[in-house]
Amino acid sequence: GLELTFWEHATALTGEMLNLLLFAYVIRCVLEYRLDLRDSWLFRMALVYGLAATNNWAMIGFFPGLLIALIWIKGSSFFDFRFLTRMAVFGVLGLSLYLLIPIVEISSGNTSVTFWPLFKSQLLTQKGFLMYAPLRSRVFVCSLTALLPLLVIGIRWPSTFGDTSSAGAAISSLMFKVVHAMFLAACVWVAFDQGFSPRRLGLGLPFLTFYYLGALSVGYFTGYFLLVCGEDPKKSWARSSPGMRLVNRLVAGIVWVGVVAVPLALAAKNLPLMRVTNGPALRHFSTLNEQALPEQSSVILSEDGVSLTLLAATLEAKGVSQRHILVNTQLLPFHAYQRSMARLYGSRWPVVPLDKLKEPIGAIPLLGLVNELSISNQVYYLHPSFGYYFEYFYLEPKGIAYEFKSFPLGIIPTPPLSPATIQLNQKFWSGMKEEFARLAKPISEKLPDAEYLGRVYSRALNYWGVQLQRNQRLVEARAWFDEAQKLNADNVAAVANAKFNENLRSGRADTVQIEQSLLDKLQSYPTWVSFVQICGPVDEPSFCINLGRVFAEGGLYRQAAQELIRAIALKPDNLDARFQLANVYLQGQRPDKVMEVIGEMRSQRDIRPLNLASQIELTRLEALASANPTNYQKAEQLLLDTHRKNPQFEQLLLTLAQIYLESNLYTNALETLDKQLALTPNSINAMLLKSAIYIHTKAYDPALPLLNRVLELDPKNLPALINLGIAHFQSGRLDEAKKDYEALIKRNPNEPDAYYRLGEIAKKKNNSSEEIKNYRLYLKYALPGAEEIKLVVERLKQLNSSP
Repeated sequence: GLELTFWEHATALTGEMLNLLLFAYVIRCVLEYRLDLRDSWLFRMALVYGLAATNNWAMIGFFPGLLIALIWIKGSSFFDFRFLTRMAVFGVLGLSLYLLIPIVEISSGNTSVTFWPLFKSQLLTQKGFLMYAPLRSRVFVCSLTALLPLLVIGIRWPSTFGDTSSAGAAISSLMFKVVHAMFLAACVWVAFDQGFSPRRLGLGLPFLTFYYLGALSVGYFTGYFLLVCGEDPKKSWARSSPGMRLVNRLVAGIVWVGVVAVPLALAAKNLPLMRVTNGPALRHFSTLNEQALPEQSSVILSEDGVSLTLLAATLEAKGVSQRHILVNTQLLPFHAYQRSMARLYGSRWPVVPLDKLKEPIGAIPLLGLVNELSISNQVYYLHPSFGYYFEYFYLEPKGIAYEFKSFPLGIIPTPPLSPATIQLNQKFWSGMKEEFARLAKPISEKLPDAEYLGRVYSRALNYWGVQLQRNQRLVEARAWFDEAQKLNADNVAAVANAKFNENLRSGRADTVQIEQSLLDKLQSYPTWVSFVQICGPVDEPSFCINLGRVFAEGGLYRQAAQELIRAIALKPDNLDARFQLANVYLQGQRPDKVMEVIGEMRSQRDIRPLNLASQIELTRLEALASANPTNYQKAEQLLLDTHRKNPQFEQLLLTLAQIYLESNLYTNALETLDKQLALTPNSINAMLLKSAIYIHTKAYDPALPLLNRVLELDPKNLPALINLGIAHFQSGRLDEAKKDYEALIKRNPNEPDAYYRLGEIAKKKNNSSEEIKNYRLYLKYALPGAEEIKLVVERLKQLNSSP
């Protein structure tokens, strides 16, 4: 009970303690049966084991070991049909608890999902833990001090090993004691959470069952040494010499000392840490959030459910639980959450027409909801963040919280911080240094609460350091980057910012070089956006450019532009960043800003010379910025004039064809592409665009030779393969289309449209089994909100097949 992980969960009364209680009862049933051989113990065990397995995936992993133990103890009588049947009935009765959550969810009326997907999701969650490869290897290491000692304990060893000589008995006894002593030392060592303990290797999972088994082993081995070394053997041939008796007494004395010293040492080691864990740190964090909010009713947004729950508890304790509207933005797209918010906050929550909105709700309706909330309320965010809300709103730091403000009309960059705002935040964070110092030791010991606070504070400090750096407060920024690293050594953003800050203070803006270990940590994040959401922003040119590209790919054009503007400010000679910025403005439908970038680049040609390719790219961007469906003539003339002077640049005519296409001038577009193909017959881009126009105008036959030619030149060209499948399918060539989509799946097994088309082909051929198989694969890989999802689900229901 003094081991740190056990102590944490026991004092917090977590669900892990219930899991451990059920596990301990299963062990007790097995041991009781071993003593009195009453089958009723095993029937109780089967019932409790089934109940435990529904809430604890580890019980599934332990099952083979339990089965072997029962066969070992019970022998051939284990295979008695009546006994096995009764065991199975009790086990299934326990496993019926799997049905509880789906039944409750369906009964609540808050979900449109049917019973089977809810039931299946529980099993898939447990399967995910059991099949997670990094975890399995660590389980094996941890089992060496949990399961392996049990194997030794479970064997009924003979009192002798056949050797009746005094020397032979002494050697056998000594080796046996050495093995037991090694296991005892290893189990005690693990209790202190050293290198190979579950706490160090468990990837954040508690592994209380392993600690429990280790504690049982410590108890057994301690009793063994006290029994064996505490008295001399009765048989004359096994009696020890006076010297050996002295050694036995010494061993027994050491064990007695350990019985007293180990608990005291564990208490001395873990009690201060538990005081921190159960101390005011989380309460203080939540109080700081509450104090940062205005007195009047406000809307509080967060993607972090933990911080919202803590804030709700603080508001409840103060008796003002309804003062603020607390919104979990991760759950906001789901109908059940919208209904629960409407019930909780009544007329204060905007009316959302859920019957007209698909689930998950898209970005535009959600943005409208947040905008409606912001009209009549102050809005705050509990942490720095990024996403589609931040295309229209920005954050202003207010200590640990952030006011959520709408952008002034026409402004792209985030407005600069006022001196008063900087002074307020500097004062707040300076006052937090004592709290950070108190968290240092618990964070190093990997206490979950302390680690959580370390990550939250580290991200906030890194964000604040970036704000200071962007306001030319370099020395102050560096101090907060250092503090952020102390609170979370894995904060790669803070490391990169600290290194780049050194460069800036030295008068350079060179790209930073990060150690391989930190690059590996960076690679562990699934996306750039998730990395920034967890660690905070990076104020360094290459990071800004990469993040700008990611934001642009996600349609977050304002945030993309902000990152690129900062990259240009840090590295004014980076022409690629300027071209990217112009393209972002183009995608964001800000032609005025495109022309600003072009004008700036041309005015600075003496400082930053442009080669011919760059000049052509500027012309292309200018044409696209000046063109619109009703007035394309200026762009047309600009591109044609430039092409006459520089016919070697195919992007000029391709851009002109694109402008014609957007103006629905298909004949002009085709003539322009023919002109380009006359110059460069193997232009893949020209052939792809021309085939796309044919497909758009339903002229499938002329598209086929173009696409086949592209694939001859580039067999891995996915757009050509996709278009070829569309052309074959729409023209009724189903066998050819099937081959195209099967080839596409070989190159990209996660392509949902290929499975959808294969399902459609199977439908036309009345092949129900193929149709069901491909539609299910489509649902597996389809993006949320895709229009075809509803059609596929309805079709599967018609086929009497569960989606």
